[in-house]
Amino acid sequence: SSAYYIKKCNRTNGQVTWATTSLSSNILALAVNSNTVIAADQSYKIYRLNPSNGSTVYTYTIPNNRYAYALAIEPGTNHFYSIDSSQILRKHSYQTGEPIFEKTSANTTTVYNLFIDSENNIYTVSNREITKLDNQLAGFIWREDHNINGNPINGFGLDKEQGKIYVLRQHSARILSTDKEWS
Repeated sequence: SSAYYIKKCNRTNGQVTWATTSLSSNILALAVNSNTVIAADQSYKIYRLNPSNGSTVYTYTIPNNRYAYALAIEPGTNHFYSIDSSQILRKHSYQTGEPIFEKTSANTTTVYNLFIDSENNIYTVSNREITKLDNQLAGFIWREDHNINGNPINGFGLDKEQGKIYVLRQHSARILSTDKEWS
């Protein structure tokens, strides 16, 4: 919430199961699985939280006073990803939060969402570009610049099973396959 808390709610009745203590800054991004909760705030920090009670496991400070606007957890591994306000994509260790790899210029502008497909490839999505990178961050598999002047991306989602990215733009909706084919 904008009141500096993260809350876990019961999916059936909406009752709060736990709430963190105040993190003292707006929360910008959140990634969750059954083993962990990763959050990024406006004070340049990434938190790993215990999914059972919301207590802080550790805090990692992003270098050079940068915000992480998007986070994603890599399934079946002990890694998660963050992308900061300068489009630096980092692969982090669950244990410490320290980066293992990083890739600069992972998108042309601020990324507000990351996706990971069933092969652990990473997708960055901004209002101007979608990129697909391998999970070692060695390079781009593809980049799709939409030349979107006046028609930015406003919403998006990934269907891992179908291998499709759903893109809602201001004036249209399209589907992009994970192999970079539009329909």
